[in-house]
Amino acid sequence: MSYARDFVTGGNTVGTTTGYNFTAAWEFSALIPFLPKQTAARKNFRSVDLDVAWQEWQIAMNARMAVYRVLGLNAEVSQALEATEGLQQSTDAMRKAVEAHEKTVLDLAAVESASQDSRATMLSLQQELEKQRLGLNKILGVEPDVKVALHSGLSLPSRLGPPAQHDLSDNLEWRRLDLLGLQHELESQDATVRAAILAQLPKMSAGFVKASDTTNVHTTGFIVAVDVPIFDRNQGVIANERATRQRLRDEYNQRVFEARSDIATAIADIRSLDRQIAAAEEALPVFERLVSSAEKAVEERNTDVNMKLPAAAGHFLPLATTTCFVSGRYRTPCGSWTPVTLRRRVPFLGQRLRVCR
Repeated sequence: MSYARDFVTGGNTVGTTTGYNFTAAWEFSALIPFLPKQTAARKNFRSVDLDVAWQEWQIAMNARMAVYRVLGLNAEVSQALEATEGLQQSTDAMRKAVEAHEKTVLDLAAVESASQDSRATMLSLQQELEKQRLGLNKILGVEPDVKVALHSGLSLPSRLGPPAQHDLSDNLEWRRLDLLGLQHELESQDATVRAAILAQLPKMSAGFVKASDTTNVHTTGFIVAVDVPIFDRNQGVIANERATRQRLRDEYNQRVFEARSDIATAIADIRSLDRQIAAAEEALPVFERLVSSAEKAVEERNTDVNMKLPAAAGHFLPLATTTCFVSGRYRTPCGSWTPVTLRRRVPFLGQRLRVCR
């Protein structure tokens, strides 16, 4: 909008008046990329919302993993304490046997070494338990000195039956929140590229003109203006937006590939751990017989069998550790992998997301 006045300042001024010029114009070319920009903003909002939901989901899963790790380490520490006490009793019995000249100093040194190794393992487990407990407090947002009490009914599974790999990989892009967010971000960038292309059009404006000259002649008309781009034509902006779109597409494809690879790796590891647990369960009767023989040997004051017990326990404890950690490693609660419907709905997706619990 503009307004100008022409004052008569000299010459033949008879019958003249002051002239003016009033112009009101509007640049309507700004409406051309409006719809793509609006679409880009809407898609970007959905992408941010999904990204926040993905972060919340990861925090929840990390909290679940921390709970199972603390639960498993509690059981391991209890087993380690019991094993250490048993080895200490064996050491005391061996020391008495050496004093009675029934065993040699080398036998005592072997038992003491096993007892020290068991104690070191127990202290390491206690340190790891404290570390995991502090990590759980951090995830839950409580002070480090607060003792979080776990539900008494929690237990670790001895078996995990993973579904077929293709069942988890099919339609993966529509279940994972981060991939859904990247889809919306890619759609937002597509709209941004379209807006940049439309911005190549020259600026166009239309306006209304009302004027009067110094002879008191009044006129009314209109004006149409079109800019002619010669040098820039928005090519730099278009190239930048296209490069950003290609980067997002590559990132999306990479994440889909990594997700499917992680699924295959997790299923292979679960099956391997299941086999290790089965081997531990097969060895359990042998271990129980060793315990029974050790108890009998203690009653008969026969330390030879008692010396063999720590070695058997040393082979069995790593398998027990595997059993304790199998649930927390894969962020699954006790039980089978069952597809369920996520209770929380994402309002703009119009569909329910399926996860594995």
